[in-house]
Amino acid sequence: MDAPLAPAIVRKYARCIQIMCEIDEAIDDAEPVDGLNDASNDEYEVVKAKTKAGMLANHREYQWRKAEFGRLLGVRPL
Repeated sequence: MDAPLAPAIVRKYARCIQIMCEIDEAIDDAEPVDGLNDASNDEYEVVKAKTKAGMLANHREYQWRKAEFGRLLGVRPL
């Protein structure tokens, strides 16, 4: 049987998910970018994914919590 996860791990994971949701909401609430109004859904999703990745890469708390989450699980960064 697997050992239960420590509460600290669960809290860090939950906060990372919360930050991701906040960024998703911010992107969804943003004004449309010129040139994307006529874009296909696939093009829009690619731009949205790149924007989200960039925002997460620059989000200090998210990066710190993600690193701590990995450390607590014993996962090395790639």
